[in-house]
Amino acid sequence: GGGGGVGGGGGGTAAAAAAGLFRGLGPTLARDVPFSAIYWVALENSRQALERIDGDAGGGSAVSPGRAAARSFLGGALGGAVASFCTAPFDVVKTRRQTEPPAPRLCHCPPSGTLRRLQAIVAGEGWASLWRGNATRTAKVAPACAIMIGCYELGKELLGDGGRA
Repeated sequence: GGGGGVGGGGGGTAAAAAAGLFRGLGPTLARDVPFSAIYWVALENSRQALERIDGDAGGGSAVSPGRAAARSFLGGALGGAVASFCTAPFDVVKTRRQTEPPAPRLCHCPPSGTLRRLQAIVAGEGWASLWRGNATRTAKVAPACAIMIGCYELGKELLGDGGRA
């Protein structure tokens, strides 16, 4: 008989398990690549706005490390919140893709790409459903981004690279 291992014509559980590791990869990349681009642009714009509010946008005077850290921390939170909002639809698709049961081997299911899933969600549940759970996600992401960039900037200060590159 055909055996039950990978390629043996049986259940193929090892192959299915390996494929399961990559379930949701497309939507994850569709979320994370734009998230990073949006985050860094929003972070820098936030920092520049905070410099203008503080009145030292010209860069002529030295800024205390505490004030610079506060700007980075707040800018990181704002950047994370903006990026989280903008990429929420892809997070919804990723979560649904990763939590749905695997399709049968010979499934004649409709195509299941990220854009088709977005269209199906909008058609079945409306546009607002693409941001379902985003308040919770942003409540996690914004502080995480603030902490990450704050620690990065503090590390630069402590290691002697206080000048912005």
